[in-house]
Formats: sequence, structure tokens, C-alpha cells
Amino acid sequence: MTEQVVKLFPFQMKILNSSRPIILSLVGRAAGKSFAASYFLLKKLTTVDGMGLLFSPTYKQSEIVLLYLQNICAQLGLEYCYNRAPGFARSSLPTHNNIFSVIINGNLKQLRVGSADIPDSLRSGSYSYAVCDEAAFIDEDSWNVFLPTLRGNGVDFFYQVLLVTSPNGMGWLYDKFIQTPSEQVEFIQAPSSENIYQVDQAKLDLWRETLSARAYSQEIEAQIISTNLSSIFYAFSKDAVQPQAAIGSKFLVGLDQNVSPGAGTIIQQRDTHFHILDEIYIDDGATYESYVREIIKRLPANCTIDLCGDASGNARNVAALQTFYTSVIAGLKQAGLTVYDKTLRSNPKVYQSREEINRLLERKLLHVDPRCKNLIRDFERAVWKQKGVFETDKALYDPHVCESMIYSIWQTRTSKVTATNSFFA
Repeated sequence: MTEQVVKLFPFQMKILNSSRPIILSLVGRAAGKSFAASYFLLKKLTTVDGMGLLFSPTYKQSEIVLLYLQNICAQLGLEYCYNRAPGFARSSLPTHNNIFSVIINGNLKQLRVGSADIPDSLRSGSYSYAVCDEAAFIDEDSWNVFLPTLRGNGVDFFYQVLLVTSPNGMGWLYDKFIQTPSEQVEFIQAPSSENIYQVDQAKLDLWRETLSARAYSQEIEAQIISTNLSSIFYAFSKDAVQPQAAIGSKFLVGLDQNVSPGAGTIIQQRDTHFHILDEIYIDDGATYESYVREIIKRLPANCTIDLCGDASGNARNVAALQTFYTSVIAGLKQAGLTVYDKTLRSNPKVYQSREEINRLLERKLLHVDPRCKNLIRDFERAVWKQKGVFETDKALYDPHVCESMIYSIWQTRTSKVTATNSFFA
């Protein structure tokens, strides 16, 4: 029934045709994973008795797949309704509904919708099948909460679970389902190019040009990459370190607003190249006055500055932070500099922004003056916290100067995002 609705891609057909209890599909960006998940759910609603479960890292993500399913049901003329509990919140979990119901061949079939970040939404029930969308981005603890709810678990396999996701390093999915092959697990990989309707050669070429090699391998080719305490800035080498001279009068100034240490970078962008001319490193007791002094000391008179700093988790309306930026800008203007505040409303995501730096380093588009000793040290020492977790291990080293550089470089990228190159938007 479901295979005849549209022409499905090869990996989508493999998912629908698999008979194994666990199906793990690593899929490239825009390859159609949510669409595949919705068709899997329709097939189960059509052929399986018992309740199903749909869950994702967040409830909002789960509803993306659910919307696909609703659209398919509407196209097939199936009568359905979705009883989302009003005011869905932790306090309402013991009595929440969140049930999708559909009439198929005169029979009522139902699907519960949950969220991995609220484990109680996975805890109760007895499920014949389930879909976990973006499975690489949920905690293994949430999987362990869900696992006992499967029918026949530990005896005979009376269930089937689809884990569909974009890759996210060598995390728990790799350890549990890929590293040691099992007859119970169907492992399916699909690059973005399987979506022949939306991903053409021009888009692939654009992604290849705008991503680092490792990001392209993971996000587009759906390959598994290792992050086991590996260097964050793996593309850095001393070849990027060479004396830099200021040209012209326009500069990017990045600030990582801290008291100890205070950190910043002085950058010039020339076409596609970024030249890190100097760094600011205030060991202890940094204030807005000391930031202003250090910036003025490094810049020519009457120059123009694009200032970009720490957005502090989308909370720039916090009085103290707003005062800091306002004070720095006022001090620079008083010194005769033209200043534009380009600080973003939220900080860039850790993995994407670091991969942008690796992309620039790979293509020799990032050049660092030898005087930037702390920045060079940041490049050399920064590591991921643990396998599969894209989080800087600040217990080993906290790269403040590098953070300030990233804020400036990232805002130049996001300010030019279009519908066709919004990979990191």
C-alpha cells in the first residue's frame, strides 16, 4: 500500500522492506529521513496491531515527522485526528494524551508521540513498533527508559524500531548497533544525493565548497567520524602562522567577554581570506575600560570596526551584558573610531562553528600572525569532551581567544546566508 503512494528512494525502500527488529539508518542532510520515518509509521499503522511510539530529541522534532504522516493520511483520504494535550509540560505528564488516531479499513489505529528530553513520556505503554527521529542526538539513558516498553523484549521480537538520524560522531548508536554487527540490526546508510528531486550536482558542489572535508563526509555523505578526544581544530598546522600586516582601515574585532581572562582578536577580512592580526589577552580583572584600551592600542586612528562578541546564550537583554557592549562601543567612539555592533542574538552552535574554522584552515583561507600565541595555543590544545559529544573539554583547556575569533568569523558567514547555502544556519 505505502510503496505505491510515491516513488521512494532506495534507502527508504530498504527501511520499509526490512524484517529485523532494529533498523538504524544514518542519512545525509535533505535525503528524506523524516519522509521515510512517516511512511514506516503508516506501514505499521496499516499492518500491525497494538500501539506505536514516535519520539525525537524534542517534542517539536517529533511533530515534524507527525506532520509528514498527517499529510500522507490526508492524501490517502484516511480519517485521522491528533489529540495533543493542551499545555504539554512536565507537570502534565502523568495524564497527557498526545495520541495520533487514524481509521484504516474500519479499524482504529493509534500512535503515541513523545520526547526523549522528557523521559516520562517514554516510560509507560506497551509498544509494537516505534520510530526515533534524530536518534544520534538523544541520550542513551532515554533509550534505556524506552526499551522495556517494547512488546516481547527479551523473549521473542514482537516489535520493530526504526532509528533514523543524521550522523553525530561515534556515539552510543555506534557502540551499540554498528561496532558489533548483529542479526537483529539492519544498518542502512544513505547520502544526500539519494534525494534526486532536491539534491542535484550544483547543491552538492556548493556544500563541498562551503563545508570542511570532515563536515561534508558526515553531513552529506552520511559517514561516521570519530570525535574520541580528538583535536577540535584538526586542520590547523603551523603553515597557517605567518606575519600579518594591516591593510586599509576596516577591522573585525571579536570579544569573549570574561573577567578572567579577557580575550579578543583583531581581524581583517579580504575577499574570502581572514587575517588574524593580533590578539587581546587580559590575565585578570578585565573590565570594559581595559578592553577599550587594548583595542585602541592595536588599531590605527579613525578606523572602522565591526564588533562581535559573546551573545551569552541569546540573553543580550541581560542588563550587565548590555551595559558591557554599550560601554565598550561608547569608549571606542570617544577615541574617534567608527563602531558597528555586529554581535549575534545567539552564539553559533559549537560543532558547526568549529567546522567552519577547519574549512577555512583546509583551504588556507585563515592566516594567523605569530604574535597570537594564545590563539595558536587554543588551536593546538582544544579537544572534544568525550566520544560522540561535540562539547569542548574545558577541564583540560578553555580556548577563550579562539572563541572571540569565532564570533567575528561566524557573523560574516551568517550575514550572507541564503536559501541555497544555509547549511550552518
